[in-house]
Amino acid sequence: MKNIRKLLLIIITCLMFLPNVYADNITKKYFNENKFVKEINNSFFTAGRDINTKVDVNGIHFIAGQTINANSTADYQLIAGETINFQGITKNDLFIAGKNININENAKISRDLFVAGQNINISTNIKGNIFIAGDTINIDSKYIDGNITITADKLNISKKTEVKGTLKYNKSANASIENNNLKNIKVYGNKGENNFNIDAIISFIISIISSILLAITLNLIFPTLYSNLDNNNR
Repeated sequence: MKNIRKLLLIIITCLMFLPNVYADNITKKYFNENKFVKEINNSFFTAGRDINTKVDVNGIHFIAGQTINANSTADYQLIAGETINFQGITKNDLFIAGKNININENAKISRDLFVAGQNINISTNIKGNIFIAGDTINIDSKYIDGNITITADKLNISKKTEVKGTLKYNKSANASIENNNLKNIKVYGNKGENNFNIDAIISFIISIISSILLAITLNLIFPTLYSNLDNNNR
C-alpha cells in the first residue's frame, strides 16, 4: 500500500496549487446556470478546487480538483482529486485516482475501469475489466462482464454482484465475499507469483496527473494560446 499512499500524497499536494479561476472560466464559457449548452469536439480539461461538470466531450476529458462531481460524457475520462463522485458516461475506458472515490450506479462505463485510491465504492455495472488498488474497496454492482483484479487491505463484494470473468485479489486482503455468483476466484501473493503489477498502473496514473498539470500550467502562462488555436481551426 506504500505506492498508493505515495500517489495520494502527490495528488493532494498538486491540488493545493490548482487555481479556481480556470474552473470559473470554463463554467462561464460552457455553462449557463449549470445547464449544458455546448458540445466540445476535441479533448478538454477542467481544473479547480470544487468542480461540478456536465459536458459532452468528443475526445478525452481530463479533470483535476479537490472535490469533483463528474457527470460528463466523453470517449475517455481521466480524473484526479481528493473526493470524486462519478455518475457520467465513458464510451471507452475510465481512469480515476483519488482519496475517496464513489462510482454511482447511474454511471456508464463501456469498457475498462482503472482506479487507485483509499476508499473506493463501485455501484455501476462494468462491461469490461476492472483494475483497482485501494485500502478499502466495496463493490455492489449488479454485474461485471470482465475480470476484476484487486490489491486491497479490505475488500467487500455484494452478494448480488455477478462476475462473468475471474476475480483476483491479494492474499493479505481482509476479504468479505459471500457470493455464489463468483465462480472463478484466484488469490495471488504467494512467493514468486506476480499476477498484478500495481506499480505499472500507479505509474500510468501519475503520468496522467502530470499531463493534466502541464496543460493547466500552459494555459496559465499562455492564456491566449488555446483560444488562438481554436480560432485557427475554425
